Amino acid sequence: MGVISDFPEDIWQAAVAARAGVTDEYFDDHCALVIARALLAERNRTITMMLARSNKLRGATLRLRRDALTNRIETEKARF
Repeated sequence: MGVISDFPEDIWQAAVAARAGVTDEYFDDHCALVIARALLAERNRTITMMLARSNKLRGATLRLRRDALTNRIETEKARF
């Protein structure tokens, strides 16, 4: 095939054998499904990472606000 595989040899050979046993029409449809699933998985992974980053930043902002408020309260207490 000319493709360097990142998969274990036995898995790759099973995939090659499976490909040899199907029609081109089935293979084309199956390829489209595999690509669509991979794209959907990547999009979901990207969205999850963006949400996690957003939540992390939101948490950091809330901690900074809480710390600033705590410092202000302590400063006011010290004045009296």
